Amino acid sequence: MDVLNDINKSEEILRGQTKILKMIIEDEETETILEEIIFLLESQAPNMKSSIVFLDETGNYLAKSIGPSLPEDYLSAIPGVPIGPLAGSCGTAAYLRELVIVEDIHIDPRWESFREIIKHFNIRACWSMPIMSKQGKVLGTFAMYYDHVRKPIDEEIELLKFVVSLAGLTIEKRQFQDAQRNYETKIIAQNSELTKINQELDSFVYRASHDIKAPIASMLGIVNLINRIPLPDSDLAVLLAHMRKSVGSLESYVKELIDFSRNLRLESLVTLIDLNKLISQIFETLGEIEEPANLKWNISLDSEGEFYSDKERLFIILKNILSNSIRYRSSERAPQITINANVSSAQASITVKDNGIGIEQEKIHKIFQMFYRGSELATGSGLGLYIVKETLQKLKGKIEVSSEVGVGTAFMIILPNQKISAT
Repeated sequence: MDVLNDINKSEEILRGQTKILKMIIEDEETETILEEIIFLLESQAPNMKSSIVFLDETGNYLAKSIGPSLPEDYLSAIPGVPIGPLAGSCGTAAYLRELVIVEDIHIDPRWESFREIIKHFNIRACWSMPIMSKQGKVLGTFAMYYDHVRKPIDEEIELLKFVVSLAGLTIEKRQFQDAQRNYETKIIAQNSELTKINQELDSFVYRASHDIKAPIASMLGIVNLINRIPLPDSDLAVLLAHMRKSVGSLESYVKELIDFSRNLRLESLVTLIDLNKLISQIFETLGEIEEPANLKWNISLDSEGEFYSDKERLFIILKNILSNSIRYRSSERAPQITINANVSSAQASITVKDNGIGIEQEKIHKIFQMFYRGSELATGSGLGLYIVKETLQKLKGKIEVSSEVGVGTAFMIILPNQKISAT
């Protein structure tokens, strides 16, 4: 009779194994396959309930669990439990990377921290085995629960090892497929980024060559005119003023190209930022080029602590925004720029508000495009705000714009405080 029972059990296990392997081959949902594995184990061990528990991405905590025969309240209490030598049966099995047998939960020290939880459930014994990858990584645990004090016999341990191998195969296949999908997504994203870069490079080369040639052509024309025709001093002064303007445009454009290049190639260097000092330095730099004599500006800083970021990149961002505020000032009133900065342990928010000519609403979404010039008064290269956007991406920051024609424009910059990484 025992021989007949053994034959029947072997046939049931073989049929269950065949069904599960077919489900794995046909790419059925991972959770559905794992539940089928649990049912197979439970069918061979009467009065037993089982579960599969995953580890989180760090491998240090128990995460989601599957156990269709166990109370949902118990399963929801498992995620977040750290693995360790006294972390119940599953947490200890994952920590030791070996089978853990707890015959009596009520007296075993490994369950001491979980007695308050299990008293609400009819659980008395628990054996757990780690689910291992072929590379020796713990993927999760497979547990068997009983409502009475009990230790396993050899046949039950062998059965547990068998279903653990099936669970490991299922989980590894899922992880491989996830990794493959992530890789494919990454490749698609990289190809898209390369396409974008190539398109921008084509545009960049064309526009850069045009914008560099224009002031050079202007200067050459003036030089040829001076060489050909004797001119009075007053006319020469006018021509020289035009030359200075062309040289200034060329110099400004070259500086923007340098900023663009620096942002692309420089590694991030996080340092302590003195926003008051940094903004004063920017206005000093701009004053040498384009700051009007009647400009009024002020900064208000509300700080809960120190702010750390990449100083050179932040300089580039604020210089371009402040330069725009100056360049597109109103001719009807004295230019005013207000900078409000708020620093917390998590981030810095910096708002630059001016009373300039403003931006039409339908054009705001275009102003960060390469070479975009949104106004007939635009004299710049159209690179400034594009550089701002690209530089902010390097710093994992973001920017928002609000504007009203004839009233002014406000740029709000949000930057993460990188104090932790700096220290």
